[in-house]
Order: sequence, then C-alpha cells, then structure tokens
Amino acid sequence: MRHDERMEQEIQRYVSRLRRALSGLGESEVDDIALEIRGHIAECVEGSDDPTSSARRVLEALGDPEELAARYQTEAVLARGRAGRSPLAVLQAVQRWAMEGLFGLLIFLAGVAGYGTAIALVGMALLKPFFPHHVGFWWSPPEMVILGVAGGPPDPRLELLGWWIVPLGVVAGCLLWVGMTRWLGALLRRFRAFVSPLEVGRAAGGDQGAP
Repeated sequence: MRHDERMEQEIQRYVSRLRRALSGLGESEVDDIALEIRGHIAECVEGSDDPTSSARRVLEALGDPEELAARYQTEAVLARGRAGRSPLAVLQAVQRWAMEGLFGLLIFLAGVAGYGTAIALVGMALLKPFFPHHVGFWWSPPEMVILGVAGGPPDPRLELLGWWIVPLGVVAGCLLWVGMTRWLGALLRRFRAFVSPLEVGRAAGGDQGAP
C-alpha cells in the first residue's frame, strides 16, 4: 500500500528543503543523499497497514531538514579528513569535530599546536642564515633554555646547536607535520559524527505497529 498524494507532496517538500540546505556539497553527493532519504522512507513504510502515518513518523524521526543537512555536511568534511592526504582538510575536519564536544575541542587544539610548532621549527631554520645571532637554541644563565628568536646581544648565551639547527629544524618540522596529519587522520577514522538516517529510520519503523 502506498501513502496518499498529500503525503507524497510533504515528502517532496522535505527533500527539496534538504537539497537546498546541502548546497555546499557537490551535485552528485546531493542526489545520492536525496535518493538515500527517499529509499529509506520507502523501506520503512513497506508492509505497513498505514503507510501515510508511517511516512510521517519517519520524517519526524529524521528531524528538521536543515539540521539533517548540517550533519551530512559535517560527515562530508570528516570523510575528507579521514583520507589524511591534506593537512588543511584534516584540520577542517577536526574543527568540525570540535563542535561535537570537549574531546573534539582538545584534539583540535592539539592539532593547531602541533602544526604551529612544525611551522615554527621550519621557519626558524629558514631564518637562521639571515639572523645568525638571534635565531637558535641557547643555554642562558641562570638555567634558562631558549629555542627560537631572541633579542639582545648573544653573550652570555651559549649556543648549543649552532648551524645544525637548520637541518634539524627542517627535518623535525617536516616529521611533526606529517606525523600530526597521520595521527589526526587516524583519530578521525575512529570518530563517527552521527547516527545515519537509515538507523534513525529503522528505529522509527520499529514503532510502526504501535497504536
């Protein structure tokens, strides 16, 4: 038994709102999501004695189409980050993750700190030839270690690495950059942004027989 024409129009309005809210995604992705939603509504109402009521319950379970679209967009960003190929994509994905809770926020802050340190190490290595007396790794009495850029006269500072800071800074910065990208990508692959609409629909479908 199929739901009536009025319910079909309501489903069409829901899908249309969802498509508009998904404007940031590619056209093929939007088409796939619209087909998934329609298919899962059809699955939930199949065999129901009252398909119209069943379809309405599924739409209610899916929630506001704009909110559902935001969850799909979050999942799309996370999927790009899980690939772990681009540090920018990974960091954008972790930024979305940070909106989901405290743990995600801590991972995002760790990622920013890690990438920032990598940039600082490489930048320090590149600046050393131009500012040899102000860029380096020193021990400065009393018991103070300075890594980076320091002002003032070099004495009585004792430079610990000298020109070795150039290759070491480049290598350490690059290794940290690659390591952060892989670590964040691995964490993202373990993170699930939201319960898929299919699972929500099945939960709603399980209540079909309820009076």
